[in-house]
Amino acid sequence: MALPPLLVLAAVALERLARRKARAFVSLLAATLVWNAFFTVRSAQEVAQGYWGIDARFAKLAAAWKKPPALVLVAFGPGDVRSHHDYTTFLEDVVWLKNIRALAALGANTPDLAGPVVFARYHPALMRELRARFPDRRLELYVVGSGVPDRLVPYETSGLPLLEDSARAPVDNFDAYVVPP
Repeated sequence: MALPPLLVLAAVALERLARRKARAFVSLLAATLVWNAFFTVRSAQEVAQGYWGIDARFAKLAAAWKKPPALVLVAFGPGDVRSHHDYTTFLEDVVWLKNIRALAALGANTPDLAGPVVFARYHPALMRELRARFPDRRLELYVVGSGVPDRLVPYETSGLPLLEDSARAPVDNFDAYVVPP
């Protein structure tokens, strides 16, 4: 409620400043425009880097896929997924839930799950069900790195199938599976 009167008051003050001290007004206006241009450019760079933990890595993988149809299991390497959003939110060194990054993979799936690549969150206890649901797809493991490059490997050679029989079911809506180093 106080904002409209404050805006009118600020506009009146700027108009009076412009009439009395044109040089000061032009300098203030130029400084404001430079300030806004700087923050607009820096904010655009932040948003382009995968804002809020989401980026296009999975959509790009699906679009470039030339191999036979696959079920790509998304897991995470040790370490946190960190982001710096100094200009858009003034948050530094933010730790995002891995689940947020995994949602970018699930969002890259086609609605009918019939695309060349189907993404799923990995957990060893869910593998029997995933194999039954997608029996004709090859299994790939996509490990999202933190501070290291991501890696895509055939699931059968990853060493993780050994964990399937002893794994306990995850809690509902589990965050993400972290692959042992």
